Amino acid sequence: MSSIQLDLGNSTEKRVSNFFHNKGYWSIILPKNVNGQPFDIIACKENSTWFVDAKHLESSKASFPFDRIESNQELSMRFAKEFANINNLGFVIEWERADYSLFFLSYEEFIKMKQNGSKSVKISDLTILEDIIK
Repeated sequence: MSSIQLDLGNSTEKRVSNFFHNKGYWSIILPKNVNGQPFDIIACKENSTWFVDAKHLESSKASFPFDRIESNQELSMRFAKEFANINNLGFVIEWERADYSLFFLSYEEFIKMKQNGSKSVKISDLTILEDIIK
């Protein structure tokens, strides 16, 4: 991974974590390690817990390709759902074309689409995160 990609990824993680913080959540960016990380961000408030992975999408793209989701991320989300009963799981996508919006692809929706043979999702088909978290 180039330093530009790493900088974009770190910037996106900070933006997503700050979004949750500004909505009254305690949020933390999980440290990276050699084996990857199961999620980028955990955010909690009262009885609401979110495990999300932050993704950055260039302005020239109009869809998010599923090959950007690492197998350890998918497995960790499956385990979080099955064993910890975490329901707010998924991918927050910062799209360069939309200056102030973060988009959300839930883990459940990702799995359904993947099982139906989809290889990507159009950004226009995703929910704006702020519409979910007030």
